Order: sequence, then C-alpha cells, then structure tokens
Amino acid sequence: MLVRPLPRSLDPLPGESLPGYVLRLGHRLDRAPGRIAVLTGLGRQIPQRSTPAVPAGRLLHLPPETAAAFAHATRLSAQEVAGLCLDSVRARYPPVDLTYETGVLRQTSGIAGLASWVFTRSTRYCPQCLAGDGTPIQQTHGAAWQKLWRLPPVFACTAHRRLLLHDCPECRQPVHACQSGSLLPRLHDSTLHPTQCRTTIGAGAHWRAQSVCGARLDSSTRPTTAGRQDPALEPLLVVQHKLLGLLAPGGPPETSSVGQPTTVAQYFLDLRLLVGLLCASWPEGRQSAESWIRVEAIDGHLQRQRQQAADRLQQGRKLSHRLVVGDRPPVESAACGSLLALADQLLALDDPVDTQQRLDPLLARASTQSPWVRHLLHVEANCSPGLRTAIGPHVRTLRDTIGPHAASSSGRSRPAQDHAFGPQHIPQYLPADWYDRHFNDLTGINPRHLRRFASITLMQMAAGRSRPAAARQLGLPPGRGSATSYRVQRWARDNANSTRLHAALEALAGELDAASDLIDYRQRRHALTAWSIPTDNWHQLIADVKQRQRGRASTRTDWSDRKRLAASVLVWARITQGEYRLAPLLADAWPPRRRRELARGTQHVSSWGRTGRPEHHYVALLAALDTYADQLAVRIDAGWTPPPPDQRDIRQPRLRHPAT
Repeated sequence: MLVRPLPRSLDPLPGESLPGYVLRLGHRLDRAPGRIAVLTGLGRQIPQRSTPAVPAGRLLHLPPETAAAFAHATRLSAQEVAGLCLDSVRARYPPVDLTYETGVLRQTSGIAGLASWVFTRSTRYCPQCLAGDGTPIQQTHGAAWQKLWRLPPVFACTAHRRLLLHDCPECRQPVHACQSGSLLPRLHDSTLHPTQCRTTIGAGAHWRAQSVCGARLDSSTRPTTAGRQDPALEPLLVVQHKLLGLLAPGGPPETSSVGQPTTVAQYFLDLRLLVGLLCASWPEGRQSAESWIRVEAIDGHLQRQRQQAADRLQQGRKLSHRLVVGDRPPVESAACGSLLALADQLLALDDPVDTQQRLDPLLARASTQSPWVRHLLHVEANCSPGLRTAIGPHVRTLRDTIGPHAASSSGRSRPAQDHAFGPQHIPQYLPADWYDRHFNDLTGINPRHLRRFASITLMQMAAGRSRPAAARQLGLPPGRGSATSYRVQRWARDNANSTRLHAALEALAGELDAASDLIDYRQRRHALTAWSIPTDNWHQLIADVKQRQRGRASTRTDWSDRKRLAASVLVWARITQGEYRLAPLLADAWPPRRRRELARGTQHVSSWGRTGRPEHHYVALLAALDTYADQLAVRIDAGWTPPPPDQRDIRQPRLRHPAT
C-alpha cells in the first residue's frame, strides 16, 4: 500500500509511546487506531478480516522502511519517530536492546530470557498524567501514554507522588491488554477516547456486538488516592527517582554496584537477577526487609504465581521457564517496587563481603531448585563485576558440584572465564589477521568454517553461553551456526587436529587478554543496523573514482543506486567484521528476489575489486570503500551514531546483476 501524508497530524508529547500516539492521532482524525496504523505503514489490512494486523513489537522498534513510511505519513522527523519506540533507551536498558539483524525477535542483547522485563501485553499508567496539563490539545485528545510505563522498573509517578496503576477501576482488567500479539486492543473501534478503557467485556459474534468497558482512566472523571500521606511511599519514590535518572538519555554513563563501577545496563541486569533471587528464596528475604517495604504485596504476588503454576500442572500443561525461576516481575506496582527496592539496597552495599553474607541465605534456599541453579549459572556472566565478586564463591561451588555444563538444558554451555575481553569484543567472523596469526597452519578444514567456529568459541569463553546461544549472540542464523559446528567437530575428531585447534584458540584468547585496544564490535553492529551509505557520501565517493578512470569509461560505468547498496553491504562487513551475506540490507525485511540480486551484486563488486585489473573502476571503488569504512569505524568507536536514514536511502530499487 502506498503511504501518503495524512491530512492532519500531531506533535508527539514528551516521553510518549507509539501506541499512545496512534490513539491520539486517530482521535483527532476521527479514525480507528487500526486504520491509522494501516495508513501510516505500521500495519496491514488482512482480506476478510475487520481487524488489521499491527504487531506489538512496533512499540519496541520500527524497521527502517516502516519508520520512514510512518514519518512521511505523519510529517514527523526521523528522530521524533525513533523517540516513540522503547529501543530509544536500549543502550541503558538491555531488555529492549533487541537483535534485529538476525531476524530473531526478542533475542535481547544476545541474552535469553529478558523479554519478560518489558510489558508488551499491557501497560501501567498514572491517572493524573493522563488528565493532561490543561492545554487545549490535551484537553481534547488526552495526554501521553508514557513509553516508560511499559518497563517494570518504572512503578511510580514522581510528579504526582503515587504508585502507577495497572488495571481498570471498573472492569479490573489489565489496561491495553492484548493476548493476540497486537499493538492495541480493539483496533477497529473509533468510538473511544484515548484515555478510555478498551477492554471487551461482552461476548458477541462480531466486534460491533462486543461491548467495551469504556471507563475513563484519567483523574478528570474519577477521584484517585495519590498516597501523599503514606510514609511508606517516600522511600519507594527515592528508588524510583534513581531508576528514572539511570534510564534518562542524558543520565550518568555509569553507576555503582556492590562497591564497584559498572555500566547502567549491567546495573539493570543485576536488578533482574536479584529480583529473581528474592522471589525464588522468599520468604527468606523478608527478614531483612525494612518496615516501609510492602512485604504483603510481595506475598500476594508470589501466592498468585504459585497458584498459577499449580493450576497449569493440574491441567497437564508445561510450566514456562520464567514462571519456574521467578524471572517475571509483577505488574502490580507495590510488589514490583518493593522487590526492586530490596534489590537496590543489596547492590548499594559497598563491601562485596558484606553483600556476600547477606546473599548467602538467599542463594542457599534458591539453590535447592535445580531450574533456578541453571538460570543463575546462565545469567551471572552478564552481571556487573561487583555482583559477580559477591556471588562468585557460591557460583564456583555450584559449578564444581554439578559440573560445568549444567547451565544449559539444550546444548553445552561453557562457564564464563575470567578474561579481559567481553562479548562485545568478539566479531561475527574472525578477522583475517587473527586467523593468519593463529589458525593459518590448520589444514583439512574450510577456513570459512574455522573462522566462524573460532568467533563462536570466543563468545562462549566471554559470555558463558551454549554454542547455539553464542552463535545467536553473534547474529548467526541457527542453520549456519550448527552446520559450522558440525563440520569443525567432525574435523576435530582427529586428536592432532583437536590439539592444534585448542592451542590456537587459547593463544588467541591470551592475545586478546593482553590487548589494550579492543574494539567494541557489538557497538558497531548496533550503529549500522539501519544504515546504508548516504546518497551525498556516495556521490562524493564515485566522483573521486571517476577522476581515476580513463577516457569515456567513466560515462559508461553504472553508478546507480543498486551499486550504492552493494557498496553499503561491503562497508558494513568491513566495519563489523561480519559476513556480508548477513548484513541488515540482506535481512528478511527485503523480498527474497531482491535479496538474492543484491547478494549477487555485492559478490560481483567484491570479486572484481580484489581480482580485476588495476585500472578497472571496481579496484578503485573497493579501495575508496575501504578508506571510507575505516574512517566511519573511527567515528563509531568514538561514540558517534549514524542518524536514521532518509527514505531515499532505504528505498528498494530495481536490482540487476551489475555488468559494468
């Protein structure tokens, strides 16, 4: 469907979420939110169905082409559109840092199990915030549904000094609850105000016969208790102030955890582990809870969770991993805020020994449950240095007791070792100079498989992951990673090959441990996820190449957009040290035929650039691209992120196999 500009639009409000913006825009245009989603490119209309398909994942991230279409329809800038999605805080909050380039949704930061730390099926809210600031636009269409309300660590409104709500006061159902993986409930309903409850409460064969709750959720029509006189609320608001400061785009680059500096992202991973530990060991943690901690709310949450587990077992249904290990934060703000406050108190201790003494009873009780032990061994490698120091003795005891491979129920998991390099320092495809120094004398195996396998193994060393999980973290499709592992393992059945391979891997790991200039390849991959060479830069590049061409050759050379995209793939591969066939421009968002043609064109440019005559334009082009890539890599390593691409830079041109 061709996306055209809408007749009218709206400016996004500060902190507004994409679902909330769609609701307000639909109300202004007197159109159902589902119709707005279709007109702006967020969703598509399915034949013979009244409700359009709008994936819930849109609130997390918009693919480049979808973001460009939405910006075109709403007349918003690329930055405004990006700000509506939760992945705008992905550098600080790992659960929304999805690995889009692999096409595997909800593979967060290469760390499995973080999906439950984002509320995609419902939202919290503050009634006073929804009432707006009294301006005409907010009086008419309501205020912003804040995107941060979708994150478990945001449980209170510091402006109105109250805990957030999660359910409707009338129907008592979760707000904006969707069980079908849709962005919003009742996408077809244009009769509701953006601040009304959209829960269907009456049955009917057709949606028009299904009655809706429709209760107003803003405080303009319903009195609410803000809890201003509640003395137990003040300490929770202090914790909330801290967490909001860490989530803010201009927040501190690092914080402290168990007396040691750490990144903000690792701090939130620490919180996640300790909240799960408190739930798995409860009521052990109740003894250390201060009087203002709402332990009765935690009791109620865990009682409901255990009852849910019992009901599923009685019905013969399998328990989810998150339910077994307690890795699902409560949606109720009082319980969630209290658990986060308890976890924050433990992380605020400056002495790792003191922290260890306080954690030992919790760890001992939780470790009686084998699923939680596997969970702990799987996730501890991603925590901060301070927390890893505090739980290190217990983790080592567990590994010595049950063996190094108990951390994963599928595939073997290597324990994370004490290396100076981390998962972010491992490229997808082993660089040629690393291979030449350590693996060049290994014969009888295709170097391509050896380079992939070496990167996977280094990731296992750094992150303590199973081999399939390490391959996913590098962005390798499951089939490619498993095929590589099978070929290398078959080759390594020979004892001599196995010995030489192990020695080469250990030598390379030692070299990386001693290096002082390690490259953050994960940052490079993130920076170039939605990137292609900007048109202006491309024109400058080819102008330099044309000056080196002889006679009329420059006028006969094809410099169309298809070659710009092929060049973009090669630049991506050089900067990220990845395989060009796994570049985002060749991901599943493109039609299969265009992906095949672009891959052939990229291979053609690369091959002629390496083997062609010195005077051929491909040789000059590849040299110019290498220089351009190296300069761009320096900027990315310094913290620069390419701006979102213009629509003209991500359009899908007619691709042909380049002949010149």
